[in-house]
Amino acid sequence: MRRNGFLSILIVACLCFVISCSDSDASKNADGVEGLIPVSTKVDVDIDDTESSVPGTTEDPPQTDLAQEIDMVPLGMCDSLGYGEIGFRNQTDNRPHAVYKFGETEQGLPLLIEKWGLRDGPRVLVIGQVHGNECSPGLLVDELRRSPPENFELWLIPTLNPEGLINGARANSLGIDLNRDGLTRRAPETRALMAITKLVKPDVTVHVHSPLNWIGYFNGSLAFDIGKQLVDELSMNVLYTAGKRSSSSEAFLWQGQGEAVLGSQSILIELPAFSDKEAPGAKQQRFYSLQDIEEVRQMVAIIRDSLDASFAVSK
Repeated sequence: MRRNGFLSILIVACLCFVISCSDSDASKNADGVEGLIPVSTKVDVDIDDTESSVPGTTEDPPQTDLAQEIDMVPLGMCDSLGYGEIGFRNQTDNRPHAVYKFGETEQGLPLLIEKWGLRDGPRVLVIGQVHGNECSPGLLVDELRRSPPENFELWLIPTLNPEGLINGARANSLGIDLNRDGLTRRAPETRALMAITKLVKPDVTVHVHSPLNWIGYFNGSLAFDIGKQLVDELSMNVLYTAGKRSSSSEAFLWQGQGEAVLGSQSILIELPAFSDKEAPGAKQQRFYSLQDIEEVRQMVAIIRDSLDASFAVSK
């Protein structure tokens, strides 16, 4: 990898085991995002410091073995709560334009990102799950797959913490709370998120959590406007700030993104829990909320529609 002061150039050698590598630059896919390789292509590459421009494009992305990629999202505690299939695998009949592997956990589990919606439009990065014992976010992930957005380009990370999902734990296998690792970046998952933020350069990132039932915004007027619309549509009383930790050792992920891409904006969506087994450590917090699963389903449907409507004018 060679770097100069203005642009990092990524040169990779790839071994294809599902589709053949083309003779063109393997570090640039048909979505126009350099550094992202289809998950059906095995690539040995350090993405931590990758930087790239993101030109617009309307070309079709490379074809990949989506059935295999769906199975790469692990099963975990959220799949076994007795409410049916509530995990983070794609249980719909819809398929994304493409799926990419953008990193690995300490134990070698793949970190996947799916591309849905418009092929050339405002970019929204959604992080479906950060804490492995929070399951309501899976309902929003499912809703976005069932009704992909019409007015923006969706980059969906089903779970940033597959190890936590498998273990039913808040932290990853290293014991690191990813949402307190935004600036120290000790975890490979955090470093991968910062790299994909640099590559995709989203207009806004949506961080999905449970079980505190509130909406927050971070770092800009677009995030504020979207957050305010969500609050209004959900009949909530207050739009909060997502928060900012003064200690770098406790910084939130959105703080890290704000440094990785200067001025990066974020929305925090805290859903209610639908099971008392979710996030047990949060039960003593003031905003803790436990609601019927159908009420949470209705809530995520409103969130999906509100997000799409927010970008209707800029389409």
